[in-house]
Amino acid sequence: MKNRKLIKILIGTWAVTTVLIFVGLIVQMALPTILKKAKYIEMLFDEKQSIILALISLIVTYGLVFMYSSSSTKIQKYSVKISKRKPTMILVTAFSVFICLLFVLIDYSTIARSVIYSNNVENIEGTVEKVQSVSLSSNGKVVNLVTVADSNGKQYKLVPEKNLMPPPLHKNDKAVIDYVPSKNSTPKQADGKVLGYKAQSNNESKEEIRGILEDVEKESELDKK
Repeated sequence: MKNRKLIKILIGTWAVTTVLIFVGLIVQMALPTILKKAKYIEMLFDEKQSIILALISLIVTYGLVFMYSSSSTKIQKYSVKISKRKPTMILVTAFSVFICLLFVLIDYSTIARSVIYSNNVENIEGTVEKVQSVSLSSNGKVVNLVTVADSNGKQYKLVPEKNLMPPPLHKNDKAVIDYVPSKNSTPKQADGKVLGYKAQSNNESKEEIRGILEDVEKESELDKK
């Protein structure tokens, strides 16, 4: 039956999507080892998103396979009943293909963006002029907007990358900040996103790399200058 073939297409589509997303997860685990110079790439990856997409795809695939191959009389009758509705099956198949393409596009575009970001990190050394709390219009989340001025007086307004703990920076702190410039930063007044930093205040040095905050006991880069 042609409609049964549509169910097979559904199963194949979701199965391929599941495999592709798991491949994406493997890529995210492998790239930090391969691209050693891109020290922030692991932090930029959104493995949680990939895992959620993979689980959804896997569950849908398993459900379709179970429905298609089940020996249960009730399930077989239901499967045949659904498969006989050709317009419905075509619509469901088209929608599934769209969702699967969307899943793969979201996953791989996130990976590509993370790789691009990690290779476009810039550095600024200067003095913290202001730290203010701002609310994101997208979800209402409150983040710290840090204003830093370099030696030439040029100001940079930066927010932490979403996987980075809020930088405990204060006014007049001396800071060296790694950030990714972004014209589409949220909030709009931000010039980019902080990926890592070193800061010195009251003779104490702090460092945050890849979202892990730790006290730095050894002499910092700021002390050397």
